[in-house]
Amino acid sequence: MRYVEHRIPSDTGINKDGDIDARAFGSMVHTGLALHWEGASPDALFKSFTPVTVRERCAVAMVSRYAETYPHDLEQYAVEAIEAQFDTERYKGQVDGIIIDKATGERMLLEHKTALVINDEAFATYRDKLAMDLQIRLYCHAVGVKKVLYDVLKKPYIRRRKAETDDEFVQRYADGCTFTRFVIDLTADDIADAMADADAVYTAVEAGRFCKSRNNCNMGFKCDYFDLCAGKKTIDDYTLKDANCMEFEKWYEESSQAQRRRKKIAECQDKLTELRSQERDAREQYMRERELITRRDVLIFMLEDLDNMVGDVAAQED
Repeated sequence: MRYVEHRIPSDTGINKDGDIDARAFGSMVHTGLALHWEGASPDALFKSFTPVTVRERCAVAMVSRYAETYPHDLEQYAVEAIEAQFDTERYKGQVDGIIIDKATGERMLLEHKTALVINDEAFATYRDKLAMDLQIRLYCHAVGVKKVLYDVLKKPYIRRRKAETDDEFVQRYADGCTFTRFVIDLTADDIADAMADADAVYTAVEAGRFCKSRNNCNMGFKCDYFDLCAGKKTIDDYTLKDANCMEFEKWYEESSQAQRRRKKIAECQDKLTELRSQERDAREQYMRERELITRRDVLIFMLEDLDNMVGDVAAQED
């Protein structure tokens, strides 16, 4: 994933009409949610936007309605970190938040998602599959939790009416926003499976094989790298970001060196274990031989003693 992100630039998130697209909209909402969980007014984020487009106003409306729906979050949860970054040897990223349930003391991952549907059958299936989601399990491993508060914001699927003003549309959009939350509990096996999957990808990358990730293929927008995956373009069709390439290659080399060091250490540890086993076997063999030698010496002493007794008896008879 780091290889692709550093080699091929994604677009800016601005569509041809100068409005923000779905990804930029989601980013704005996420930032507003971060302010909510930090205890600030979500409207403060958007004061720097000039001019404020209708879509930006819709993002404000969604975050504001969210804050109205969950006014007591900071009473129920203690915030450990918001938009916390992590960097492991295998992967890096950023989680929406890490919170603590004040009633139980449990640390939880906070994960926000925007969606067009919440209550239909498709979403129910999606919810059931969340425990198998590789990203979530890796996030949990990275921050050391096994419980996730999944926070889903439903975007109303509405179109603007011809005679509708900006204010009327934004109000109707806000009225259509709904929210749902649920907790996902993961097991140690769930996280172990995720790490095994991540290790398999890492091993493939080290071997020069970059597996396709299809996570974005079914999203509501076309992935920036779709044409590359579909074979319609090659990497030469993109403008490469040379500085970032150098940064990636430096990270990759350092990671490869670390991997080789770990492999060498593991080999040395295995050899040490083998030598210790051989030493133990040799010591046991030595002790057995010492015991045999001792028995031999005792037998020789007994034989000599018996021989002396026989000699004494023979002398007496003479």
